[in-house]
Amino acid sequence: MSVKAIGIESTISKMNKQIKEEAKVKGKTFLEQVVDRLEANTPVDTGHARAGWQVTPEGNIRNVVPYMSALNEGHSKQAPPRFVEETLLSFPQIRPNGVIVNDIGD
Repeated sequence: MSVKAIGIESTISKMNKQIKEEAKVKGKTFLEQVVDRLEANTPVDTGHARAGWQVTPEGNIRNVVPYMSALNEGHSKQAPPRFVEETLLSFPQIRPNGVIVNDIGD
């Protein structure tokens, strides 16, 4: 007896597309989790710095609040110096291969 599978290429293609879409959703969910933790660990006075966290279309996390670097250097008694790096490194999935926090300035 022999069996011939018809249309399997189409099914595999659909499955691959679905897997890629699920990976995007899971990736976004992970980035959202990271941002949530960064927000929770960001010192609060007016709430501006906490609300400044965002994910770029390239998948980078950034905060362009002008005094964010000062907060991360320890200028607030509410958070330790380098709280951003500490927060990022608390995720086992994040394995830096260089600079993980960069002051992009204005």
